[in-house]
Amino acid sequence: VHDPASRRAKGDWAVRARRFHPALMEDPALSAREHAAALRSLAQINVVSRASAPLAREIRVRCAEKGLSRVAVLDVGTGSGDVACGVARRLASWGITCTLHLCDRSSLALARAEARVRAQGIDCRAIQSDAFAEGIGMADQSVDIVMCSLFVHHARDAEIVPFLRECGRVTRDMLVASDLDRSRLGLIAATIAGWASASRIVRFDAPQSVRAALTPLEMARASEEAGWRDVHVRRCMPFRWVCVSRDWERRA
Repeated sequence: VHDPASRRAKGDWAVRARRFHPALMEDPALSAREHAAALRSLAQINVVSRASAPLAREIRVRCAEKGLSRVAVLDVGTGSGDVACGVARRLASWGITCTLHLCDRSSLALARAEARVRAQGIDCRAIQSDAFAEGIGMADQSVDIVMCSLFVHHARDAEIVPFLRECGRVTRDMLVASDLDRSRLGLIAATIAGWASASRIVRFDAPQSVRAALTPLEMARASEEAGWRDVHVRRCMPFRWVCVSRDWERRA
């Protein structure tokens, strides 16, 4: 029997509840060749989707509020460093000098990120660390701003709040995070982007990333639970959100 309502309900289930699955990109058995190809494909997607733009705008606003012309930014889960580099270039065009701290668990990704950033003449420091399992290998209040792009969805449920708390420990001011919005349209867009990619890793990881993503409301609630007292989340294109969290409650 054809039941449109039933079909809609089944379709909604794909995004109604978060469905985490480890990304193929994180498989330790992944060859360096495939990993590098996946990083290139993701960088291309980030360019097309202008992934650095909403992060750079939020940092620019904060710098203007505080009268800063120099800012130290930590990019957690930096991948190939393409988003961090884009943010630094945008800030430079607005007269803001950015020092980048690049954090990733992968030595291959981190080496590519550092090379990319230094080739642009941007001051940077590389930190190899699994931010979910080990924390961020930096002292308290080491940077002005922590940012992450398409990273929160890589966390298991139990890792999200501790990670957001760890970001609060490291920053002097705020966390700005951008990620996919878990929605049916977002799932369709990610599936198309995956199939347009030359990487089999991205073809699997792109739609799965949407299924594992948080909604804006879930991200706001997790941020508040982690101790952030000033949290703002807004949707942005294409099928993403950006969350700005400030005033982290430091506990003795």
